[in-house]
Amino acid sequence: MTDPDTLDAPEQERSPFGGVTVRELVRDVVAAFALLVALPLPWDHAHRGSDRLEIVLATVLALLAIAAPYLRRGGVGPSSWDVLTSRRTVALACVPYAVVAVVYLVLDALAPADAAGGVGAGLAVGLAG
Repeated sequence: MTDPDTLDAPEQERSPFGGVTVRELVRDVVAAFALLVALPLPWDHAHRGSDRLEIVLATVLALLAIAAPYLRRGGVGPSSWDVLTSRRTVALACVPYAVVAVVYLVLDALAPADAAGGVGAGLAVGLAG
């Protein structure tokens, strides 16, 4: 006869959405959608976001920052991810995206008046994300 207290209980499946409010979930979905929509849109007069490596890499990092808390809640990755999924760390992971956007704005402001220029909708939609 086996004692039920000595048996290992099967691990419960962890939900990546456990403890997430609807507001947070909608915010993250809209942010990810805006970041993905910004990629094929123009960022300046000559380039789409998907044409520029720095924009693609910053977008991937921002998307990973959005997904990190859900991965941790789902049990993917080590338990030390608690520190990596704090709000501050997630916000810091989005800084490269903001830096790329500021660089494009500064380059547009410094362009000669007779040169074709301007920033595109991709920059605005991406910053909204």
